Amino acid sequence: MPNKDPTFWSQLWDWIVINAPLLSGVFLAIITSLAREKREGSGWKVSLIEAVICAAISVGVINALEWANLPLSLAQFFGAFIGFLGTKKIGAVVDAVFTFFKNKFGVNR
Repeated sequence: MPNKDPTFWSQLWDWIVINAPLLSGVFLAIITSLAREKREGSGWKVSLIEAVICAAISVGVINALEWANLPLSLAQFFGAFIGFLGTKKIGAVVDAVFTFFKNKFGVNR
């Protein structure tokens, strides 16, 4: 029980501080994606699903930033950017990159 353990809240706060770039990037992806979908006239279910998928993509990109030793201050930028683009545009970009490499190296399907 959190109210029985006096160190629970300090541990929770420490976890939030350590993971602040990730949490803020994911939060920005969710908020941006929700706002974009609602502006386009989508229903709440579609908007929430889009926001969850954008948040998941943001987690992957932010972890890749850490892996590439890039500053984690870019997490907010990428979170908002991914939320703004949405899954359809991100999918189109990924498909274009794969098509480019497939054509460059002559890989057949």
